[in-house]
Amino acid sequence: MKPAIYLLAFLSVFVSKDRDIFSSKAIENRMVKVSTDLYANKYETSNAEYREFLEWVEEHDKNLLNEARVHEEGWSKVMGLAYAKNYFNHERFDNYPVVNVTHKGAEAFCTWLTDRYNQSKKKKFQEVKFRLPTKDEWISMALNGRHNAQYYPWGGPYLKNKQGHYLAQFFRIGNQDVKLDINDKTKSSIAIEPQLDEHGNAHHGMVFTTKVDAYMATGAGLHNLSGNAAEMLAEKGSTKGGSWGSSGYYLRINAEDEFEGFDYSPYVGFRYVMEVIEE
Repeated sequence: MKPAIYLLAFLSVFVSKDRDIFSSKAIENRMVKVSTDLYANKYETSNAEYREFLEWVEEHDKNLLNEARVHEEGWSKVMGLAYAKNYFNHERFDNYPVVNVTHKGAEAFCTWLTDRYNQSKKKKFQEVKFRLPTKDEWISMALNGRHNAQYYPWGGPYLKNKQGHYLAQFFRIGNQDVKLDINDKTKSSIAIEPQLDEHGNAHHGMVFTTKVDAYMATGAGLHNLSGNAAEMLAEKGSTKGGSWGSSGYYLRINAEDEFEGFDYSPYVGFRYVMEVIEE
């Protein structure tokens, strides 16, 4: 690498680590208008965002720590202890969706973000409220004016684009894994042979979470609305969108909630919306 290019790369990394991700301008740049007086984060809430919130909690409101903490032990049955230790804390995963957070933790984050924005002197709006979207709001964001709820948020019935590239992060099941009864095609099952990792632990070739800005945005400007991390709703214990561990079916807008009644999960994160109270 040439010296000038090396210097630019170094400065880029330095600036990205040093910038205030919760300045009013940075917050506003992450939001897109999805309906009258309602904006949504373009991305799922990241580890870097939630980590800054927890740092504030540790310094100012330790009574909230247990409620707001990330339950890293949620990884133990899925990806092993290495992820339990590193996924939330290592800078490599800064731009990945925070998971293993309870509904109360997500709500506490939104309350904190509301106070932080409203106290800013250079904000665009006089007063806003950050919160989790309702089920109806999430569906409206995903439809973006369309009427085909059996489709995906990007507007079509397929999980790949015309170039054959996947449009979301999910558990990809191939035809080689499907068992179909030739005499009764309503009867089918999935037969996935587990593979062994270098430690002899069985896994099933699952993909993993990806960065919150991965994959093309929907027409509404939202990345990973389906797949990656299933998204909490205002209704406690409810999610929409499916996750990195979900089959393609659960990424559909009208799919039932496979995480209904969850407490916290390595498959579930959240995306906040911003309600404008006073312009």
